[in-house]
Amino acid sequence: METYRGYEEAIRWVIELPFQDPSVINASIVSAAQGRYGNYYLTQKTAGSTLWINPLMSLYWFLTCRRLRSATCSFRSCRPRKRPGMRST
Repeated sequence: METYRGYEEAIRWVIELPFQDPSVINASIVSAAQGRYGNYYLTQKTAGSTLWINPLMSLYWFLTCRRLRSATCSFRSCRPRKRPGMRST
């Protein structure tokens, strides 16, 4: 998926920056998406600790803004109409 590739590229770029403290969460997501489960270390930050990279960590939704906007507009048009006696929130 093209959107995920951009995400992984950005995470790897940040990890390689000098004096950067890489995100354990983002590193775990990338590891899971690559199929590296269990006690796997993508960065030196977590080396020596016990990790559990779970396959479910790779289940994130990567959307383009156009598709998200389209889905949001469709959702809004399907909302129930206000019934008599209901207060608006």
